[in-house]
Order: sequence, then C-alpha cells, then structure tokens
Amino acid sequence: MSVRFVVLGFVLAGTFAWGGSASPRAPSDPPPRAAFATVRLHPLPLQALNQCRLARAIAFCPRRLPLASLPGWRAPRGTPPPILVAQRYRPFRDGRARLVGVSFGYGAPWEPDSGPDWRQHLWRNRPCCFLHFELYRAIKGTPPMAAHVERAPLGGRSGLLAAAAGYGLGCDGPFFCNHLRFYWRERGSWYVATLHHFGVPETRTLLDRLVRELRPVRTLQPGRPHVVATIRIGGFPNALAVGDGTVWIVGGGRRSGRIVRIDQSSNRVAARIRAPVGSERSCGIATAGGSVWAAAYDPGSRRTTVLRIDPKRARIVGRIPIPNAACVTAAAGAVWVSSPESRTLTRIEPKSGRVVAHIRKAGSYPEGIAFGYGSVWVASGTRPCGSPRRPCTPSRDTSGQLTRIDARTNLVVARLRLEASPAYVAAAAGNVWVSSNDGTIRRIDPHTNRLAGPPLPVSGGRVTLAAGLGLLWVTSITGPGRPGTITPVDPRRGTLGRSVTVGRSPLGMASRAGSLWVANFNSGTVSRIVR
Repeated sequence: MSVRFVVLGFVLAGTFAWGGSASPRAPSDPPPRAAFATVRLHPLPLQALNQCRLARAIAFCPRRLPLASLPGWRAPRGTPPPILVAQRYRPFRDGRARLVGVSFGYGAPWEPDSGPDWRQHLWRNRPCCFLHFELYRAIKGTPPMAAHVERAPLGGRSGLLAAAAGYGLGCDGPFFCNHLRFYWRERGSWYVATLHHFGVPETRTLLDRLVRELRPVRTLQPGRPHVVATIRIGGFPNALAVGDGTVWIVGGGRRSGRIVRIDQSSNRVAARIRAPVGSERSCGIATAGGSVWAAAYDPGSRRTTVLRIDPKRARIVGRIPIPNAACVTAAAGAVWVSSPESRTLTRIEPKSGRVVAHIRKAGSYPEGIAFGYGSVWVASGTRPCGSPRRPCTPSRDTSGQLTRIDARTNLVVARLRLEASPAYVAAAAGNVWVSSNDGTIRRIDPHTNRLAGPPLPVSGGRVTLAAGLGLLWVTSITGPGRPGTITPVDPRRGTLGRSVTVGRSPLGMASRAGSLWVANFNSGTVSRIVR
C-alpha cells in the first residue's frame, strides 16, 4: 500500500456509527441545530483549485464544495471553523490500474479509537464540522472495486455504488472503507468519487450533489476572496511573514514590542516573543533558511539589528548589527535588509547568519524589497525631514526610484526614476508593481525596465502592496478608527476588484499556501483571507 495513503489514513481517520448502545453518561457535546442545516456549497478555494490544476490528468474537479460552519470540539470561544484543504495524489499504481487523484477535507473525524465517548461526538462527522471527499481517475486500467456494488445513477451519471463498510483503507485498493464510493466511466476512463459516511441517506444525497458539481478543470475559476478568520493578538501588528504552517507578526513598539507566532491549522496564537521591534513599516520580518528574521532596535545601544529566531523553540538565537535596518525580505537563498539612512541593501547568508554583501547606493531612501525575474527590486522614496540627528530642509522634489539588483552578482543593473516617493514593491504576473505616497501604484515591465502604462489610482494616501491568491493586493495606511479594506488588482489587466473589509488600518500583508494574511495595526488583529 502506498505510504501517502497510510499517512492520510491517520490524518483523516473517520468516525463511523455502526449501531450499538450510546454511552451511559449524559452527552457533554450536544449537537446544535446548525449541525443539521442544509449543506451549502461554495466556490472552490484557490488552494484547492491549484491542486486540481497540478493533478492535470484528473480532468474533472468539483466547482463547489461544502465549507465548515462550526469550530472543533473544545475549541476556545471565537475560534473559526476549520479551513478546506486539498491535496493531489501523483500518479500511482494499484493492481493493474494507474490512478491519479485529489483529496478535499477539513476538520477531524471521530472513530472508536477517538475515545470512550466517541459516539456522543458522531454528529461532528457532518459537513458542519468535517468533510473528506476524494476523486480519482484511472489513467490506465480499471480501479479496484468493492465486492458488493449496485447499479445506481448519481450526479447525472450512471455507475456503480458501494456502501461504506469498516474503517480506514484496505477495502478495495486505496479507497477508504468508511466512504461511500461511486464508480463510473466517462470519456473512456474510469472515475471514482468517495465521501466519508455521516448518515443515511444524507451521505448519498451530498455525494450526488458533489458528483453533479464536477467540471473540466480548465473551466474552473476561484471564488471571491473573503475573510475566514480574524485572530486577535493585541498590540499594534504591522509586518508579517508566512512560514511552514505558521505566521509570524511584528507588533507593539520599541519598548513593548513582541513577535507573535500563529498556528495556521488552528488560527490561534501559539507563542509570543518579547523583542524591541515594531514600527509603521509593513516589511520588517521574513522567513528563510529555517529561521525567522526581524528588524529590531536596541534601546541600550541605540542601534538597529536583525534578530534571528528559532521557529521551533520561539527564541532569539542571534543578532546581526545592521545600521538603521528597515525592511527584511527572503529571496534567492538570502536575507535582504534595506537601510534607508545609509542608502544600503545588506545581504545575509541564512545558514551561517553572516553578512556577505553591502550594496551601496541602493536608492535615495531604500525601503520596500521584492524578488522577481532573477533580480531584487528596491523601492526608494524621498528621505523624510524632521530627524533630530539628521535635520534637513523639506524638498519640493518628491520623486524616487526603483533599483534593480542582479541577485547573482549583487550589482545594480538598472534604475528607474519614479514620481510620488515610491515605498513598496511586489512582483506579480510578469510585471513589477510599485506603490507611492500619492495613493497610486505603477507597473514596470521587467524586460524593458520601463513603465508599462499610466499610474493606477487605488486610494487617497500611502499604499502598501503584496502579491497573493493570484492577485495583487493594495491597502491604504489610514488613521485610527478608520474602517479598513484591502483591494485586489488583476495584475494582468491592471483593473481593480471588489474590496475586502478587514480590521482598522491594515498594514502588512503576506501570502502563502492559499491564504493571504493581513496585519490590522489599530485593531490589534490579523485577518486571514482565502479565495
């Protein structure tokens, strides 16, 4: 049996009721009425759609699927429901058949080995709390079938239906025993759709709906971006970075700063680290080389450093002195740090933690950093006046520049003069995008290093931006108490989409694995957005 199915069997070991008497104790987990509500189907999230696209030979995927509506057992008050996650199966052989598949699921099921009172939690195997739906295609041959099947129509298709029986794998090939299984032929291939049993006839009814939702993968489009979780962390979150299963947020100020770790699977705060971090920049933290890197200020020495954090122990394990460190980005096997006052970009080797290069004249006031098309791009605005240590006379010239640096040689290969004090930069869909303090963003063609069209107005003030979920996202830095929204931009067409409401004063944004995370500075929260 394939190892991937054994692992999946442990992760999604399902609960199945086969009769018998209930626990003599009074149930401590009574089902709410919402658990038995009509199951609604929602557009396929982007992460799930990407898995379908990666499994090209699957040919079909569901256009819509259920989403969880209730949090898990004993989840703290305010915990959001679990998020739908998909996982493709690379082509594998089972008997005489060669199969490819995609698994969709959320939540955790209940089985006899879940505990002595497992029966009182059986209602949590319903789509309100748990889902495990799988789709397979036999690229070659006939898939293993159950010994007892019946002819039945399902989802507008005619095929064979096998009832759920037993637990785990091993019933008929790679398919789960506690799943209702439907086999049919279409376009010369055998397909198998399976759904974890949660009741008769509800399981068959839902499987019928899911099979009816199958569409060619090439025709599927992701759903509308929406907030699925809001996590309160306190302080003033400003910058964030996404790691493997975790999100790291910079919050607070120089005297009361902290770095917060959120566990993505539960959307809960997992650790807090006191550190002299925090500003109104949206770019002061990154993950690379198995570590977390954050710009910090030492009030004792009055110097800035870059902290190195062990993500497993949630401890600071190193400090790298870098004058006036501002933005931190991980790209091209390195950690890059901008220093606006010294007009320098510093390169750190993440394995050793050593500084390997200082790139001088990286811009007039370098801040935002992004990587794309083999280069590091640095946005530089106008140096602000009013610093006690380095006063200056305000200039009418608010222009800045975008600097392109070859990531292999550390050499500046291009400079582009831009208006309205550029601040942040992102790469998306074949272009480089730069935000400015006049509420606009500008598109640059990396092949010519020139502007590719007029400025696109997105707000009335300073703008931060990030790429994620197949879109470019922009947000305005607003004052306290203002409602916050972030706006998607189609990076190919350069058109604005419908804004998504988040917390007050959204600032930093980062995306990975099908989620966009937003730090809401004046709300003390982090929003999670999926599509």
